[in-house]
Amino acid sequence: MRRPVFFSFIKELIGVFSITFILIGFVGALLFANYQSQEKLKQGALKQYEYELQSRGMDLAYFLDTQSRLLKSSATNWGKLQLYFESQAMGMSMEYGLKSILLGLQLELDEFYNSILFRGHLIFDGIAFYNARGKLMVKSEVAASALPDEPLWHKNLFQQPEGFYIYQAADRNQDLGRTMLYFTKYYTVKGHSIQAVAVFSRRLLQEHFLKPGRGARFTGIFVPKNQWIGDDQKFEGDQLPLKDQTFFPEMLFQKWHSFFNHSEPVLGFSCPVGDTKLTLKEVASKKVIIGNQSPLLQGLTMVFIFILLLGAAGVIMFALTQNLVLQARVEESGKREKDIALKNELLEAEIENRKRQEAARISLEAQIQRVRKMEAIGLLAGRVAHDLNNILTGIVSYPDLLLMQLPEDSELREPVETIKESGRKASAVVQDLLTLARRGVMVNEVICLNAIIRDYLQSPEHLKMISCHEGVTVTSRLGGNLPNILGSPLHLSKTVMNLVTNAAEAIPEGGRISITTKSVYVDRPVGSYEKVNEGDYICLSISDTGVGMVKEDREKIFEPFFTKKVMGRSGTGLGMSVVWGTVKDHNGYIDLSSAVGKGTTFDLYFPVTDQELMPEKKAESIDRFRGQGQALLIVDDEKEQRDITVNIFLKLGYKPVAVESGEKAVAYMETHSVDLVVLDMIMEPGIDGLETYERIIARHPAQKAVIVSGFSQTARIRRAEELGVRKVVAKPYSLIDIASAVKEALNSPADDFQSVQS
Repeated sequence: MRRPVFFSFIKELIGVFSITFILIGFVGALLFANYQSQEKLKQGALKQYEYELQSRGMDLAYFLDTQSRLLKSSATNWGKLQLYFESQAMGMSMEYGLKSILLGLQLELDEFYNSILFRGHLIFDGIAFYNARGKLMVKSEVAASALPDEPLWHKNLFQQPEGFYIYQAADRNQDLGRTMLYFTKYYTVKGHSIQAVAVFSRRLLQEHFLKPGRGARFTGIFVPKNQWIGDDQKFEGDQLPLKDQTFFPEMLFQKWHSFFNHSEPVLGFSCPVGDTKLTLKEVASKKVIIGNQSPLLQGLTMVFIFILLLGAAGVIMFALTQNLVLQARVEESGKREKDIALKNELLEAEIENRKRQEAARISLEAQIQRVRKMEAIGLLAGRVAHDLNNILTGIVSYPDLLLMQLPEDSELREPVETIKESGRKASAVVQDLLTLARRGVMVNEVICLNAIIRDYLQSPEHLKMISCHEGVTVTSRLGGNLPNILGSPLHLSKTVMNLVTNAAEAIPEGGRISITTKSVYVDRPVGSYEKVNEGDYICLSISDTGVGMVKEDREKIFEPFFTKKVMGRSGTGLGMSVVWGTVKDHNGYIDLSSAVGKGTTFDLYFPVTDQELMPEKKAESIDRFRGQGQALLIVDDEKEQRDITVNIFLKLGYKPVAVESGEKAVAYMETHSVDLVVLDMIMEPGIDGLETYERIIARHPAQKAVIVSGFSQTARIRRAEELGVRKVVAKPYSLIDIASAVKEALNSPADDFQSVQS
């Protein structure tokens, strides 16, 4: 075991040394290349800074040369100067004409002064002309204060050659301060000498030509001693330039450069201003321009990195020797770690499995609770609907019997018709309960949805709702040429009413409710609340500008008894559940979008049909359904229901017999025969309509029957139809409903269901 370990150690040691020397060489090459690139960058930065200063110096030189030429050429052409000297030579005095000539000359001078601009700014602060003896002839009236008034300044100036000079006022608090002058001499046609002085705008020079560079500590125009006019003895070496100063004596540049260099490393830059003796100079921060890292520091950095690398190599070699000792222990601990990791994985998997089982258990318990709640609601709704249907049959059926006995012009016909219509609407409410219980609402009529909405908007229920919610406006935009749908008009009208009423309740301070319909084709599943599958649909949208809903309320909005309204006063908590059940019974979908403070929109999708609307049925004459003495057996556990049905068929010419239970019906059929049995589906106590019919057909196989029930479709009703029941009539039924069903059943062939029974 030792020999392989030793050779492994030597191999690793050689690898460490090789990598160390490669790294040292690589780092050294990088540092050397970095040093060279930095030197090139420094030289480039210096050249760039010098180039920028030279550009400013050339711009200033060109500007000064242009203005001096313009001043020379313009003044030479002024006729008033010639006229002045000619008039003076003729002996004209100030009192007799010279004064007026000077006034005209001043006007020309002012016009020239105001016309010489640079980028919208005046170039000169003042212009003046003097004669050969130095006496003032005329000066610009505008900004004349820019011309010095000290007695000997012009004498000192006129002793100098033509050029640019800096004048320093004796009183430094004066506005004049340091001023840049241009001095030149003219000679008229007659040989007269004129001396001109122009004062340049210091502000213009500062703003347009003396913009400091990015690292400048100060920038200025430096002037030799022989071009400094005025008080030049008050400059001291330790007096730094102020921000608003522009012109400086040449002797102070080196002192200021040294002063700034004590606080931080600086560089000095200089550029001559054209052919003038002026110099544009600037002191700038060395750190800003080229940085302050020295070659010595870079060398020390390289040495430090070399030392670090050598030290790292030593540490690695020491670690390798220790590695040989610890290798066996590491392998053993590695095995233990693998075992622990495997056990941890198994434990984590077990924990995850238990979490999933617990989540599934909680979800299953929640589903069971919801199912139990819906079953309880369904049982309650079904029982209430059954009882109400028995009660409503009298309200719906008796008016038909009364109308048969009333003449056409009777005043009682309208109240009786109203009672009948009220019973019909009450039966629609019962159907809502059946919808909630999902007890099979029959959807088989071809319907125009726009007509349903228009009828609702004109209904008394809608008008009453609007009167109870002041400030709420309802607008509709119904699509044209919409295809038809299959459905129940009463249930769809109830759905629209529930959604509009719910929207009005969500707008306490007033707002707008919009109802729109359109034909849509869904080519891929859409919807955020419920996925709408592919197909052709009529989309009914009802939106409001109300308070909106939070996420928790959106998830519970269709649950039974969930409401934000006051129970018993503005809602029962069942309206939105009825909407959901109705849409589902119509094979439709619901999409919902809502945000707090932004309102709510319900989008209902109903599948379209190719079937056309049936023409409106005309009122059928009751005579068409009269019988010819056929024997009928009426089976119902409610006395009122039996009495109503017996009276109906007695009026129609049948021979009805009524019994109160299924058992008595079976006993009656053992000794009698009838043409048709009218069976109630639910009878308590005792056997129901299906079992009663099964026992009857056991003795009379071809017995015809009609079933009446508060539920439109159940499994037991479908089984009765399979056994031979001809028609199913939903309670509460009208006279026409039950009479037409009995007539149709009696006229059906006797052998229609024999194959099923056999």
